[in-house]
Amino acid sequence: MNKRGQVTIFVILGIIVLAIVGFVIQQRGYIGGGELDDESNEHWISSQIEPFEDGIETCVEGGLLRAIRQVLLQGGKSSPLADRSLEWGGTLIARAYDGTIPRTYLPTLTGLGIELQSYIRGDEEIAECINGVFDSFEGIGMAVSPIGDFNIGAPMISDNELKQTINYPLEVQRGDYTAIVDDLLAVVRVPVGRALRGANAIVSCYNGDYVNYPDYNLFCNVGGVTFDWWTYTFVSGETNYGVNQLTSDINFLDSCTRFHKIFLPVESEEDITFNVLFNLIC
Repeated sequence: MNKRGQVTIFVILGIIVLAIVGFVIQQRGYIGGGELDDESNEHWISSQIEPFEDGIETCVEGGLLRAIRQVLLQGGKSSPLADRSLEWGGTLIARAYDGTIPRTYLPTLTGLGIELQSYIRGDEEIAECINGVFDSFEGIGMAVSPIGDFNIGAPMISDNELKQTINYPLEVQRGDYTAIVDDLLAVVRVPVGRALRGANAIVSCYNGDYVNYPDYNLFCNVGGVTFDWWTYTFVSGETNYGVNQLTSDINFLDSCTRFHKIFLPVESEEDITFNVLFNLIC
């Protein structure tokens, strides 16, 4: 074989070797790039999970606040019964006490949570708000797929806040990376527990149950006044809350019908009104 032929063979072999090396490098690049893409998608999803969850929780918090505002305005009932309520100012308000048995129509803390839950389940604004959150995140590259039903429990009510559990299994995805979102918690800071305690104190002054509580004698039926809110705020410790303490007013419709209004402070919003209605037998 002449030198020219040998050179040609070596050139062909060199081209083949370069092609093989190039193919291997290319494949490694694809594999490495895929791994980098997966890591990038995982990192991106992880960075977006918290604001995504916050968005859903904020929607439910808005619904919970609307429920508190309306249910308390209606005397603590989501759907007041016509024969145990009074329409006033376009609102049907449930009676707290009417001079008969039972001694009070006010709900317990647990009962009030159920009333709020009932109202929230009919609030279409929550679903619209959550769909808006989905659209926002899908607009920046996150695929959102519900894998279960939206469900909320009765909110847990304490003195100064309410906590609302949210069960809504969701699959969020970008590229080949998928994560699951579920079991969220909405929290609103409104002194509903304190307001209900105040309402029960007012009812006790009217139905006579206050005689079983020595401290109640300081603000119940003193000097011809059935209930004295100013004294109650000291006895109950309301004055310790400063600007966040409850306030109250009374509206006499006639000699037998009156509202005690308890005002609950809400940060950056109008106070919530809790109507405590008395329609007494005269």
